[in-house]
Amino acid sequence: MDKYIFIDEENFFKGMKIIVSAAQWTGLNSHPHDKKRNRIVSPYLRRSDPSQEICRECKNKLVDHGKMKKTKGEDSMGDGRVKVCPGDWIINFNDDYWACPQYLFIKIYRKIEENG
Repeated sequence: MDKYIFIDEENFFKGMKIIVSAAQWTGLNSHPHDKKRNRIVSPYLRRSDPSQEICRECKNKLVDHGKMKKTKGEDSMGDGRVKVCPGDWIINFNDDYWACPQYLFIKIYRKIEENG
């Protein structure tokens, strides 16, 4: 996973540098920490589910989505889970994971380039 720094334009964190690890979620088993066990992102629906329902946020089929356990203060689907759309970023900080929509991630995080 690459490292990113939070861009605190509102100075909410009073000058603290918040550095996180993040990976873009492209589908089931695509997260580097999942190791093909759906430990971080599990299926939103079963693959056998005949639903052709479309996600309101990303306009993809819900069967192509994942879900994660809710972290403190995060809005959930009512069952303690958070929906993950294809293209969302999964952020890791202090062994806690949460999803961030792509449009928001590119606005508030910048990749930290490794010096070669």
